[in-house]
Amino acid sequence: MNKNDANALLSKLVASGVADAFLEVISNSNRVYELCCNAVEDHLSLGDSPRLYSDMSVACFTKEMMRYPWDKCELRALRHSRGAYDRVELSSNNIQIIVSKEGDYKAEYKKACIRLNDAPGADGARGAVLCYTSDEQKRIVAARLVMLNSNLNELASASVFPASNAPQVLVG
Repeated sequence: MNKNDANALLSKLVASGVADAFLEVISNSNRVYELCCNAVEDHLSLGDSPRLYSDMSVACFTKEMMRYPWDKCELRALRHSRGAYDRVELSSNNIQIIVSKEGDYKAEYKKACIRLNDAPGADGARGAVLCYTSDEQKRIVAARLVMLNSNLNELASASVFPASNAPQVLVG
């Protein structure tokens, strides 16, 4: 897969409503996470138990990902137990989207997506990664959809959170 192919596929994904779906899912998960934090803060602060807050953030996000009607975007959501947290993967016949923290490109579960992008096969299946960034309070503050190759170079990316007037797809 080259940069132009990655850009075209990412543009098609954004046009199908995937960016809007991620915006809604992340906004909802942050709202639920805030409610959870308010319930816990009287007993445990973030400084006392950062892992608990991190676990709550991932749990809220996973719940919202599974709750969203992805069939509107012609995707289906699958939940997998991989590593320390459950992972949600979105897929269709020709795309696989996995979720990961920004910069964590070496995780084992990403390799399948990266292999799809480098495969010369005629089936057209490709992989993308939803990369997110959290703040000190463990809320998701930014997310983007990224196409990678086997050298972990970005072929294309599009911002999906926070909201912008028009998600920009970047090539190169």
